[in-house]
Amino acid sequence: MVIPNASTIRVNLGEPRRAPLSGLENYCLPQTRKFIEELRTLEERDNLAEQGQRILESILVSRGLLVLTDVGDSINRILYELGCQGIDNLCFKLGKGLIKNELMNEKLDEAGITKEKLHLTTIRLRGKDHSGILIDVVNLVNETGKNITNINNKKDKKGMFDLRILVENLSEEEETNIKRHLENDQRFSEKIVI
Repeated sequence: MVIPNASTIRVNLGEPRRAPLSGLENYCLPQTRKFIEELRTLEERDNLAEQGQRILESILVSRGLLVLTDVGDSINRILYELGCQGIDNLCFKLGKGLIKNELMNEKLDEAGITKEKLHLTTIRLRGKDHSGILIDVVNLVNETGKNITNINNKKDKKGMFDLRILVENLSEEEETNIKRHLENDQRFSEKIVI
């Protein structure tokens, strides 16, 4: 197709990608082809790590956690025993199936990372950002008289927030009351209390 001079065109770039679309390597120099293949390998690794993160989160839920780093340095021994350089490497190995769920559960049990031993509750809230959300949730937890040990709050470019709060020593009844209160709050698109 030939585009006439002075024409206006619109280029739709789509979503950002790590590697170009399949088939483009057939129309480039060998050095570029090699670079594209390396990018595809990294993209595959990213996808496996993301899948492993979901697996790890599903394992941690029964332990009152969503993120393994919330337990601090006790993860270092687990990473060492599983031959992982870090959390990303652990997630990659879980996603690829190199580490089985049973082994992960066993290592977490050995390290004492259980809901009963940690006495932690995780509250995760996601949604469109509004002023006062953090203070409202902190006040809700404050009513229980329990201690917040960690607050992690991220906001993306689209104005969406991801808030994660760790609370010590909440009883099941207090967890249920917080969950019930948050379920009625329309500011949150995702509400997890575990």
